[in-house]
Amino acid sequence: MWGVELLGEVLTIMKIMKKQLKCKLCKSGDLVRVYNFNNRDILKCKNCNLIFTNFTKKTSLREIYTKEYFDERKEYFGGSRARFSKDLRLIKGYKDSGNLLDVGCGIGIFLDLAKKSGYEVYGLDVSDFAAKTAKAKFSVNVKVGELERTNPIKEKFDVITMFDYFEHVTDPNVVLGRSRSLLKDDGILLILTIEENALITKVARLMYKFGIKWPAERIHPIDHNYYFTEKTLERFLRENGFKIIYEKKKNLPASDVRGGIVARSIVLFINTMANIVGQQDKVLIVAKKAG
Repeated sequence: MWGVELLGEVLTIMKIMKKQLKCKLCKSGDLVRVYNFNNRDILKCKNCNLIFTNFTKKTSLREIYTKEYFDERKEYFGGSRARFSKDLRLIKGYKDSGNLLDVGCGIGIFLDLAKKSGYEVYGLDVSDFAAKTAKAKFSVNVKVGELERTNPIKEKFDVITMFDYFEHVTDPNVVLGRSRSLLKDDGILLILTIEENALITKVARLMYKFGIKWPAERIHPIDHNYYFTEKTLERFLRENGFKIIYEKKKNLPASDVRGGIVARSIVLFINTMANIVGQQDKVLIVAKKAG
């Protein structure tokens, strides 16, 4: 077992040296493997602690976010309307109207709520299925593509939102730079993403270390490009010209977790403990242009 682990570490170091991988946050090449699972090397920068995936097999995002992907996550999307309603009230405290772009809009639930609340809404998603569903179900304007390469509309936005999207991007710096250019001077950016220093992450990471697939992948997905902490996310925002005006940690409700009553019971217990020790698995940040 330990021989296999050591060999894996050596192979990872050789891959890093061959590809000359560098951290997107601090540009350091001093990287170490956290764990490997299903051909995914999860790497950590020893300089700034950014954690990210070095995929040994590249997969198109459009191949991932198919109809099957959304069907498998009915619990998550089923509970998202209540979660989105709370986040929309937060947004309205800063911007109660205007143009709103939801990046990674999925099947359009948040767009529908924002539209009914008086915003002029636009959506962007890499999934053809999601975009078609949002248009058909909610009559909203959605384009297929990635923020780095797709122009949503010609005018700028009062609000840009990214719910469970930012961890999937290829380069956070490019996405934040693009977001900044699309925002009005007094516009706001909302990001909801994972918090890697969460209690639930530590439990799942231990499972991955020993090759335990279930329920680890239910409580901590391994299909992300980045695994942010509050500090690494804050640094990305600061270094790309943003000032944080609101920040809060919270848990994904156990009722929205895939896997039935056993997985949900595990998550409910971990969430309860996480609230006690302050290690929740989500971080929500609202930011505006600095200066």
